[in-house]
Amino acid sequence: MSWMVRVADLVARQGRIKPKRLKQLCAPLRSVKGVAEHGAEAVSVAELVTGARQNAGRAVALKPILPLGEATEVPARYICADCEGAFVVLSLYHIDANRRSSLYCLW
Repeated sequence: MSWMVRVADLVARQGRIKPKRLKQLCAPLRSVKGVAEHGAEAVSVAELVTGARQNAGRAVALKPILPLGEATEVPARYICADCEGAFVVLSLYHIDANRRSSLYCLW
C-alpha cells in the first residue's frame, strides 16, 4: 500500500481514534488563546473557502493527532483535527525541532 493511500485511509478513519477520545482531544481547540487578540475569528476547516483573501481574519486551531514520518524529516507531517473533529494532513517546512510538541497553526 502506498504512503498516500495509507494516509488517506487514516484521515478517512479519523486516525482510528474512538469518538469519545476525539471529542476530548478537540474540545480545547474551541477556546484557543490569542485568536481574538490578533483580531481573528476562530473557524473550523469546513468554514474555510477557496482563496486566501476570503479567509483573511480567520484562524483554524489544529490538534496534531498522529505524526507521519520520522521526527527529523522535513517537511514535518501530521494528521490533525480541528475543533469539530475534521481531519486534515498538515505539512510544515520551517519548524524548530524543539517546538514540535506544541503546534498551533493559524491561517
